[in-house]
Amino acid sequence: MAESSAVSDRTQPVLQAVSQSPQASEQPASGVTEFFGSLRPAISRTLLYIILLFVAVAISWAWWGKVDVVASAPFRLVPLGMVKTVQAARAGEIELIGVKAGDRVKKRQVLFKLRSWETWQELRELEQAKVALQKAKYDLEVALPQKQALTAETVAALKERLQLAQMFVATHRDVLDAYQTEMGAQNGRSVSGKDADLKARINLRQAEVAHIKAQYERQKALFDRGLISQADMERARMAYLNALAQLPGRMSEIYQQEMAVQDIKRQILEAELSQDREASQAKYAYDAARLRLQQAQQKVTRAIDAESDLILAPEAGIVTQVLVNTERQVISKGQSLAMIAPETAPIVAEVMILNKDVGLMKPGQVVRLKYDAFAFQDYGIKRGWLSEIAPDAVIDEMLGTVFRGIVDLEETAIQVKGDEKPLMFGMKGVAEVVTDRQSVLMLLLSPLRKLYESATFTNGEET
Repeated sequence: MAESSAVSDRTQPVLQAVSQSPQASEQPASGVTEFFGSLRPAISRTLLYIILLFVAVAISWAWWGKVDVVASAPFRLVPLGMVKTVQAARAGEIELIGVKAGDRVKKRQVLFKLRSWETWQELRELEQAKVALQKAKYDLEVALPQKQALTAETVAALKERLQLAQMFVATHRDVLDAYQTEMGAQNGRSVSGKDADLKARINLRQAEVAHIKAQYERQKALFDRGLISQADMERARMAYLNALAQLPGRMSEIYQQEMAVQDIKRQILEAELSQDREASQAKYAYDAARLRLQQAQQKVTRAIDAESDLILAPEAGIVTQVLVNTERQVISKGQSLAMIAPETAPIVAEVMILNKDVGLMKPGQVVRLKYDAFAFQDYGIKRGWLSEIAPDAVIDEMLGTVFRGIVDLEETAIQVKGDEKPLMFGMKGVAEVVTDRQSVLMLLLSPLRKLYESATFTNGEET
């Protein structure tokens, strides 16, 4: 059709020239006009024959010529068989990524090194236990002896005070006992117990006051007789008044000293008990800190022996996919980290067949594979065979509803500049399958056929 339009475009000036021949007759060149007039019927017939021939050839070619109807689908090279997913046993932070897609690994080979939160807590507990043990050891070996020395000095000072108070009380008790004995002898009876002590104290103080009063009265009598001066009499009077004023305090003095003795004894006992208690507490704290450190060390040792933070390959195979890309990446417990295929698993192409094409495909069809890593213009189109199509569809985010198909490869390596490059898991490309052969005419009329069928179906529903 394009060629016919081009021919018509080329003949248009000629036709215009022919059609404008009446105007050309007005020009002085009458010979040229006669020449074009003589050629007009021949050119018209020739052009008509050429156009008819071109249309006949085009229709024949469109009717008899066949083209392939190709269904395209993306594919990815995967291992055939059970692919194991490596998951994180603990949550934490990736410290090391030891593999990449396509690597061959041995059983128990290190894939990732993880700094898990659990191990971090165990290490932190270990450090805290060490600090606690150091503090407990310092308290037991340094602080406790210092406290005991201070307590010993305090107890020694209290004992000195106790000794002085006891000497004071003993002296006054001797005086009271002597006075009580004398008074009992005079009265012909004895009094015992607290009442005797109290009465003895009162009588002793009263006797002292009476003695001073008698001295005052004698001094007064001597003053009345003019034997002593007024000053001597006043001194006697003041001594008597002072004795009266001091009588209540002096009566309770012994009792206060006895209470002081009891209080000092209590302080000494509390200091000694506190010293023993602090020693026991320091020893207990040291033992507890040492036990805590041992338990923390055991936990860390078990974690290291169990290789809890080392993610190992469950078996020998090929890493088909690594799902974490950067170190220091935070992962959760149970998160998938890598995919490992058995070492002996054959490599196949996993093709995602579109929903509109799955009805035209069947196992055994030849598949043309174009790899993204190897341009087909340079390295050619590779071949495979469709071996199976999944019965159930899956939803792909980019393609929509697709069916998973497996393509067996004819070649597992490609010649690149004389070197044989093996195909690797994860390589992608486009798979093409010839689903039908149609004439060019039917292919060109396909949009009109679809429009006609749609209109017919709509009219049928309306009726």
